Amino acid sequence: MGKSSLSFIIPLSIFIFIFSAHLSNAKPLEYHPVANLSTTWINNPTINVYSSGDFLGFKITPVLSLSSTSQFISGFYCFPNETSCFFGIVIFATCYDYENYTNIHAPQQVWSANRDRPVKVNATLKLTGDGDLVLEDTDGTLVWSTETGQNKSVTGLRFTEFGNLVLFDRNNRTVWQSFDHPTDSLLIGQKLIAGQKLIASTSSSDFSQGLFSLSLQFGFLFGYFNTNPPLMYYRSNFEGEYVAFQNGSFSGQAISLGSTTQFMRLEPDGHLKVYEVELAEAGYNWKTVADLLTLGIGDCGYPMMCGKYGICSNGQCSCLEGSNNETGNFRQISYKQPNLGCSLVTPITCNFPQYHSLLELRNTSYFNLNEQFTSQEWDKKTGLEDCKNTCLSNCSCKAVLFSFYRGCLLLSEVFSLINIEGGIGGYNHAFVFLKVQNSSTKQSLSPIDYPPKKSRRGTIVLGSSLGAFFGVCLLVGSFILFFKRKTEAEERDDEFFVDEVPGMPTRFSYNELKTATNDFNNKLGEGGFGKKIILDVAKGLAYLHEDCRQKIYHLDIKPQNILLDDHNAKISDFGLSKLIDKDRSKVVTTMRGTVGYLAPEWLSSTITEKVDVYSFGVVVLEILCGRKNLDRSQPEEDKHLLSLFKRKAEEGLLLDLVDKNNHQMQLHGAEVVEMMRVALWCLQGDFTRRPSMSVVVKVLEGSMDVENNLDYSFTSPAVPTIAAASHLEGGVISSAPPLPSTLSGPRYNFVDAIKFWYCFPSAATDVFAWRILCWKFSATAVG
Repeated sequence: MGKSSLSFIIPLSIFIFIFSAHLSNAKPLEYHPVANLSTTWINNPTINVYSSGDFLGFKITPVLSLSSTSQFISGFYCFPNETSCFFGIVIFATCYDYENYTNIHAPQQVWSANRDRPVKVNATLKLTGDGDLVLEDTDGTLVWSTETGQNKSVTGLRFTEFGNLVLFDRNNRTVWQSFDHPTDSLLIGQKLIAGQKLIASTSSSDFSQGLFSLSLQFGFLFGYFNTNPPLMYYRSNFEGEYVAFQNGSFSGQAISLGSTTQFMRLEPDGHLKVYEVELAEAGYNWKTVADLLTLGIGDCGYPMMCGKYGICSNGQCSCLEGSNNETGNFRQISYKQPNLGCSLVTPITCNFPQYHSLLELRNTSYFNLNEQFTSQEWDKKTGLEDCKNTCLSNCSCKAVLFSFYRGCLLLSEVFSLINIEGGIGGYNHAFVFLKVQNSSTKQSLSPIDYPPKKSRRGTIVLGSSLGAFFGVCLLVGSFILFFKRKTEAEERDDEFFVDEVPGMPTRFSYNELKTATNDFNNKLGEGGFGKKIILDVAKGLAYLHEDCRQKIYHLDIKPQNILLDDHNAKISDFGLSKLIDKDRSKVVTTMRGTVGYLAPEWLSSTITEKVDVYSFGVVVLEILCGRKNLDRSQPEEDKHLLSLFKRKAEEGLLLDLVDKNNHQMQLHGAEVVEMMRVALWCLQGDFTRRPSMSVVVKVLEGSMDVENNLDYSFTSPAVPTIAAASHLEGGVISSAPPLPSTLSGPRYNFVDAIKFWYCFPSAATDVFAWRILCWKFSATAVG
């Protein structure tokens, strides 16, 4: 036998050996499109996954499947080494049967049940006797359920030729279907209706919910970058009550007719792409046939196209001042992956604000500026220099956008910038200024100029200046010491006066506390259950919203603004509140409040009293869980309390969230979990589904129950400001501070003032404010 024959036989033998090893674990695919009640499936991966002819290590456990000509399987989809699996629906390019052993080529998961919570091998899927489809992990933990087991009359489970998983009743009517609960993908014939959304995965290897979403609301199709608050990067109008993915179109956009099965997916980078199968030399794979959103916003219109501080130019990414300029202000995060963005050479720190400056970017704009920012978010009254100075005096400001048509806008995060060759004029043009931190050796007036070399004359001038500086410091220090002692004496007198006010807290000296606690060895008391704090705050907000002569929106409910005494919890700090006429249901105002407690509708600047209800829900969760809404000391997946709450609720592990340092709450865990449902009701993304504060009071007092079928998605698309304003019955309410005549006029009466004071007095400053208010009321009454 010649060498040429051996050179052919040896590789063929190796291929057969490897292929046989893969087939040894495979099983033939059995086609079962329908299942009856009381059926159980166990996750035991048997079908190998190939792409371009290579075995990828992914495996599938079929649950329901159609004929051999179908391109869909419903079952468990497991990552390599079977480390994590998801129950869902898989679309694939083709299926091969090698002597009764099945292999799937180029599969893509297009729907999954609770993709934030993977399961392990030997997990179970159950169609229970009462018609509930339930997913449980190997330890019996409930991971997901259709919640159709009560009063639904389910008689079976069907997998359709379109890739839809359907629970049906005895009359063959649909009770539940996967088409109504999309994840990141749509199949041909599937609709997206108001209230539903596509949420992109974190990455191709992480199926959990990512940062981009696509949804319908108020006649528009919105694309959002889900930061806090969410940023809109895409918007287009549509006709009807839904958009449907058809073979050839989506939301009015034409798509090339597919020769094979197509599917649509919202990608982790925010692109909405349509795929179909192609056969190349390497084998079957999926090719992109449409990139739908890019037609409207371009390659550079995506928030993270070039990462933070990156500049996008015709789809290419770079950094300011050149990526190799180490003496500049920015550097490339990865030279091999410029789309990852740029970082500041010298990070911005609040400790040295004197070294902050603004770097003007010429021929530069911000991503999708035309859609992203509504006219209500721009400060039209601030000029260019005042706008820049405002940013320099605010440490959280990272950049400034200024337009002579729109005004001033401050940015707390800097996402992709866009290079505009030759500049751009008109309504959408804005000047861009980035805040940079100059090192202490640079001049503070310019981020890129350096001081001249030292000279003898410079040394003399420097020495003289230092001498004069220390002399001035000595003089100023003497005056400061004098006035400090005088102020301390005055404060002692003021403190004595405040201590004389009835009802004020008692002041104790260090020695008195040391004696009372036996040298700090005895505990005098500890915090309460919380449960009463929550009820007091709820009653206070209900009074503000419904019992005052005018409704009062507080707009800054957070733990720091809830004060406690021996008997009551009281709401304080009304600096951001608004007075609303009783006949008004909505108002338009600039965004105000504290990040982390803002309701999602703030994005449109159209609000109701339900923004206070949302903030109240966040505060209730913080009290019950004994932690902040944002805790950077926690692992990445647990930093945000609302995301953690959603995950634990879906896992049925809400008891894990109860404050472990509060003995009383641990003893009453079941009641705390019920209280969490009150918080969930208040946190509904759709503000119309949130209860009023008077209803919350009734629930807390036990006279009403919490509503069922609550949504754990705490954000929703906001109403476009222009559309919202057109529905207001009294026009747009200005956000300017109310005039003194408004605050002291005859529309208030003394009884209202007493009620208001009863709910909210707390500090010494309030005592003096109360006296002034009383004088105003007396003067009005006399007049």
